Amino acid sequence: MNENPLVTVNILSFNRKDELRNTLIKVYEQDYKNIEVIVVDNASGDGSAEMVKKEFPEVQLIQLEKNIGIAGWNEGFKAAKGEYVLVLDDDSYPTGSTISVGIEKIIDNPNVAIIACKIVSNSGYKRDNELAKIDFENFVNSFTGCGAIIRKNVLEKIGGFEKELFIYFHEVEFSIRVIDAGWNILFCPTSIVIHNFSIANRQVDSNLVDCRKVFFDVRNLILIIYLHFPLTKSIFLIVRIILGRILYGFLEKKLNIVLSALKSAFSRMRAIKSQRKTISDYTRKQYLNGSFAGGFFFFNSNYGLRRPKWMKQN
Repeated sequence: MNENPLVTVNILSFNRKDELRNTLIKVYEQDYKNIEVIVVDNASGDGSAEMVKKEFPEVQLIQLEKNIGIAGWNEGFKAAKGEYVLVLDDDSYPTGSTISVGIEKIIDNPNVAIIACKIVSNSGYKRDNELAKIDFENFVNSFTGCGAIIRKNVLEKIGGFEKELFIYFHEVEFSIRVIDAGWNILFCPTSIVIHNFSIANRQVDSNLVDCRKVFFDVRNLILIIYLHFPLTKSIFLIVRIILGRILYGFLEKKLNIVLSALKSAFSRMRAIKSQRKTISDYTRKQYLNGSFAGGFFFFNSNYGLRRPKWMKQN
């Protein structure tokens, strides 16, 4: 077994030139040197692509003609030559030993498809702050998209991120397919990615709530349930989500965003009907009752995340 395999660093970029420059510098400061770096630029208009060409000529740059959201990572997956792929946002970067630690873990665990890195963020989001406090290794059932190591052969078998989601919750949908295919996801607290949180391209209000995230979280959660859960189960879950999100929208003065998200979700259901692939009862239960360590914490009735059991350990 090759203990020093080629790793593809797959960075998705959109209008964050300075943040992208910093991420690329940090990637090359890694102690793990057997890497190739791909930047997929989602039709940035701030000179990001030109900066990469001029300052990092060794980087493989894929320039898209329009912003296709998280599906841009799929273009990097297609071009990747590495046995493993580290996915990063343009405003997230690995610490010095992130790749070497993550690769050691994934090699030692042949049934693990994804190493979920520990995300340390400078944002004020409660979820980011809680995740940064976890310091024990555990199997989980999702990961944070701005920092994770994925086996390339898993991508080849189950496909990349679901393009219909555009942004947010793509990690959950991908994780559902990973676990349904019999793989595991391992949270590795010593493989650290810094999320240098940038408000560029976000619609952040005075309470540090990203209004765009509110929209896509509601919309995409409904679409994920429709894509992968039996219709008899989907109806109950979707009704529960609708009621919870409408209540949240009313209380937090974001009802118009929630209603727009619900309208968008239902308008897309017919278009994605042919993509429906029901997951096994085993997989479904991992996301509903939290029996899989890491528990799925998105089906509660309020908008915020319910703290999963594995976070409560000391």
